[in-house]
Order: sequence, then structure tokens, then C-alpha cells
Amino acid sequence: GEAADPWRDVLWAGRRVQRVMAALRANGRDALVAPFYRAVGEAMFRDHRSLTDDVVAAIGERVGIDPSTLEAASDERLDALVVAEHHRALRLAGPDVGSPILAKLGAEWGLYGPIVDRALDAGEAARLWRLVEAALDAPWFFELKRGRSAQPTLA
Repeated sequence: GEAADPWRDVLWAGRRVQRVMAALRANGRDALVAPFYRAVGEAMFRDHRSLTDDVVAAIGERVGIDPSTLEAASDERLDALVVAEHHRALRLAGPDVGSPILAKLGAEWGLYGPIVDRALDAGEAARLWRLVEAALDAPWFFELKRGRSAQPTLA
């Protein structure tokens, strides 16, 4: 038989989360996207939880997403929105990038990153954001990179 792709379940879970976020944005509920995204990241990277349907639903309920919007996780019709947002992000940050891609509202360009090796405290996060924001304000800035010397600390 064919060997199972170890990323298949992770990517499928990610698509379900993306559908919920697309549904939130489509319904003008953008304010819930960030807390939902943060809670999903904490579940995955801090708590080492798989994004099962039950976990995604519990996260959504905890951040105040109504059950009908959470049902969007199964709505394949939202895939066109998810793919369109993916292509928009690639247009903003260019080829050969990954996730995350950041851009200011209304901007014509964005950046890939930042990638950090551990969870930052509030002061570190604020300092990093100031650096990223300065780079986002510089349309002529393209890349700054350091090779990874250690595995990320996710807990």
C-alpha cells in the first residue's frame, strides 16, 4: 500500500481552521480572527494538541465564535476564499516564502516572518514588532535572514 503522508492530517486540520477564519472575515467579524488564531497556535505549539474537530470547536467557543460559524470548518465552498487569500499573501510577500506573511491594511507589499525560536515575553514581542513594523514601512526592504542554529522551543 501507499505510505501515509505525515503532513496530511496537519494540513487538513489547518484548512478547517482557515475556513473558520474566512467565514469570520466574510461576516465582518474580523475582531475574532486574532484571538482564534492565537488560541489555535497555543493548542498546537504550547499544549501539543491535534486540531481535531472537537478541539477546534472548543477553541472557537472559548473565544466567542458562534456554533453556526464554527460549522464553516466543514464547508468546502469556503475553500475558494481560503485559496484566494493564500494567493493574495503570496502577491504581497513574493515568491519563495512561507508562513506567516504580514502586511499592513491596504498595503501593496508584505513580509514573510518573523520566525522566532521560542515564545517571547511581552517586552521582547513589542521590540520585535517595532522592528517588523519598520521593515513593513520600507517598500525597498526584501530580506534579512540568519540560519537556524537550534530547534524551536515550543512549550
